[in-house]
Amino acid sequence: MIRKLFVLTLACAATLSVAAQTASFRIHNPNKVAADMAPVTVALADIHMAGAQDIKATVDGMNTPVQLDDMDGDGTPDELFFMVSLTPGETKTVVLNAVPKSKKKLIPRTYAEMAVMKQTLDDTQYIGLSDLTVNGSEQAYKVLANGGGAIETDMVGYLIRFDKSYAVSLFGKSRRTLELRSTHNRPDSIQQSMGYGSVVVDGYENMGLGSLRPWDGTAPDYFTMASKRRMRVVTVGPLRTVLEVYTYGWEPKNTEKRVNVMQRFTVYAGHRHCRVDVLTSDSEYALCTGMKALTGVKLLADRSGLRASWGSADGGMETLGMALYMPQLSEGDDVRVGEDFIYPLPVQAGAVTYYISFCCGREKKPFASADDWFAHTKQWRNQLALLPIEVK
Repeated sequence: MIRKLFVLTLACAATLSVAAQTASFRIHNPNKVAADMAPVTVALADIHMAGAQDIKATVDGMNTPVQLDDMDGDGTPDELFFMVSLTPGETKTVVLNAVPKSKKKLIPRTYAEMAVMKQTLDDTQYIGLSDLTVNGSEQAYKVLANGGGAIETDMVGYLIRFDKSYAVSLFGKSRRTLELRSTHNRPDSIQQSMGYGSVVVDGYENMGLGSLRPWDGTAPDYFTMASKRRMRVVTVGPLRTVLEVYTYGWEPKNTEKRVNVMQRFTVYAGHRHCRVDVLTSDSEYALCTGMKALTGVKLLADRSGLRASWGSADGGMETLGMALYMPQLSEGDDVRVGEDFIYPLPVQAGAVTYYISFCCGREKKPFASADDWFAHTKQWRNQLALLPIEVK
């Protein structure tokens, strides 16, 4: 279900060679506005290129960077990903060719990491993990760098705590580069003095931005009672990075049922936002997300599912802008609880998607005002709300 939610969807079309070493199809933008750097995914099995180790792609004859991903974790690529821009009504032809695996790598623009910290006499060592499952009562965040998983683009970073809160914290940068890939953990004071970024909103004691919580109608709660918790780095850049969090056997309060909940976090090269897909085994139990109320906050709320804020972080030392877009979010759905704005999730058929984004004053070219940030978030929402690209 979740794979069908991307802005662009592809199916096999046009031509395939007998040896299934090539494939081609056309993509068309039915919108009256341009689709800018929109994500495209296609299952390799659908174009009979399953097992390909590397693929070269052209879009209207122009070489286009692509990424092969192993989404099911069996060690073999099963999905092709790339990004494309189309003017209003434009059609382009995509040609794929299977090639031997190349040693030449694209410059990575997205990254994710989950690592165990091992303290030695001289320094701290980090042991990278791709998949970790623990008993529901274990406090795994205490031994993990960043308290869980880190996912970033060269613009911003998101830290997802691996415990009952699954808190999303925001990592701000003053330069466009992948930083957590080299620091492995939240930069210390020495690293920050060298230009590295830092956490600008810590989501544990509040909703941060986009954290997922149970909702009892009056206040957010935690996924306290669970049999197992799992965090998985699905795929790492260079164009797209995906991290998943699973809660197995969650016991909602005052019930005897057990519910499974999955969260998928996806970031894309050239974008500052993070896409969050939520899938539950039982949609009867209410969930919510939200954002921390900033100091001196200015708010934007529209009828199209956009919520944005502008203010400063704790202590008022840095200007921040935050935004959340959930298409099903209606006017009047907002609830203020303590220092958080809460948005109940309209979970239907057990699935919902929302997007989070932020900016901070330390960026090399920061947004100048609330008006600038709000204008940007409206354009961002409009891109995310485009009709799906047609496949001809």
